[in-house]
Amino acid sequence: DKTAKWDEADSIATDVLATANLSAGYRGWALGIQAQVSLSRGSSEQAVEQARAAQASCTRLPLRLLWIRTLLVRGLLSVGRTAEASSVCDEISQMLETFGGGYVEINAWLAMAETFAACGDMNAARRCLARARQCIDTRAADIRDEDMRRRYLHDVLENARAHALAATWL
Repeated sequence: DKTAKWDEADSIATDVLATANLSAGYRGWALGIQAQVSLSRGSSEQAVEQARAAQASCTRLPLRLLWIRTLLVRGLLSVGRTAEASSVCDEISQMLETFGGGYVEINAWLAMAETFAACGDMNAARRCLARARQCIDTRAADIRDEDMRRRYLHDVLENARAHALAATWL
């Protein structure tokens, strides 16, 4: 059950945040998980607050900061703050150019695609979605086991989101 998994993730993050002498990196990670949980529950304002708090803890961890910013964008878009989301996407784009995207690359391209769409620039949205799908396809090609590849393509949240957007936009 997905709700139980989100509840468990929130509980673990809460426990981590209660740890004495917690490092900034773990604080940012735990707040990011809470922001992701809040988004899954439809608590977008809370997710925005959590993501903002997490950003301050991730200044020395560029890929974690990139992940946090994708969560911030999703929260901002959910509450209709597209101009602010667009500004954060500018930062995401610069980070992709500087650091690459690593494990966050797909989420970064999706955040930018959804922001461009919300701002009415569907050509840019489709370009960003194409980049996300290219990343997904590249990784999927390296998964030899068919069942694992199918699960990667359809069960990983950001990949499922990219597939749903492609079905709507392309």
